[in-house]
Amino acid sequence: MKPSQEWFDDLVGQTHGGLARYVGRLLASPDDTQEVLQEAYLKVFLALGKTGPDGQFPVALLYKTARNIAISRLRHQAVVLRSASVVAVAEELRAERATAEQQVSASQRINALLMVVNGLPPKCREVFVLRWIHGQSQRAIGEQLGISVSTVEKHLAKGLRHCKSALIADKSSAVPEFVNQGVRGAL
Repeated sequence: MKPSQEWFDDLVGQTHGGLARYVGRLLASPDDTQEVLQEAYLKVFLALGKTGPDGQFPVALLYKTARNIAISRLRHQAVVLRSASVVAVAEELRAERATAEQQVSASQRINALLMVVNGLPPKCREVFVLRWIHGQSQRAIGEQLGISVSTVEKHLAKGLRHCKSALIADKSSAVPEFVNQGVRGAL
């Protein structure tokens, strides 16, 4: 004999308050408690639908089912929390590795540029360093070195062309943007 709706309503009415308190002690959230209760009532109803109730309310089965569902939910939450922390650590390590790789790459590009700059003729290198490293104006460089602004411009154009061609020839180094802009402006 399958359980009737009336029988099931009586079961819920007689057990809901005590079962809610019991499950509520296991779980922190009232929402989780209500979900566990609904699932437990459903499982018991479906199980008894196959065998039929024996006239008595299966209170022990209901409590045991609710307890097992609550414990399963707690285990799942613990796994999710552990997984979340592992994922967060993995993401942090991935970001650190990317940052380290970017630093190495930037360091390699800077070293390549320094080698190219060191290959410039002495006066051209001095003008290039004063302009692009120290940020001095062309007029200030001319006054400091005792050369005309036109000569400073020619040294800068020569240095930029040399740097760009050397860095393009070395395909492993990206050409810094200021070199590209400087060459366009110098030509």
